[in-house]
Amino acid sequence: MNNAGEKFKLTKETLLRELSNSKGKYRTDKIRYVSDGLDGDRYVVIALKWKWENRIYPRLAIRWFHGDYGFPHNGENASWFIIPAAFNEYVLKMVGEKGVNCNKIENIRAFLAEKPAILR
Repeated sequence: MNNAGEKFKLTKETLLRELSNSKGKYRTDKIRYVSDGLDGDRYVVIALKWKWENRIYPRLAIRWFHGDYGFPHNGENASWFIIPAAFNEYVLKMVGEKGVNCNKIENIRAFLAEKPAILR
């Protein structure tokens, strides 16, 4: 599995490329936040636009980049766990405690507060 495990280079550029190859489930032109190894672990929390049915929602998502496959994965495809909106504040509190500055967290909050867009 490509772009999934411990050999994946965690940069905004490689994550954008990986997201653009995920068959239209995720839409983003910017990665709002990347946490690489805050606890010595390779995971990423990102804010992105998630396509579900006929709408696009601003959401947080998480993925671990470890071993050969990382987690989550769907067979041979790496995927992202979309965090329910009800957990946004818990996740933002955690990344704040890990050293992400308040201005960046406020920018993410503003992004997450955007209304879902209807696809036409």
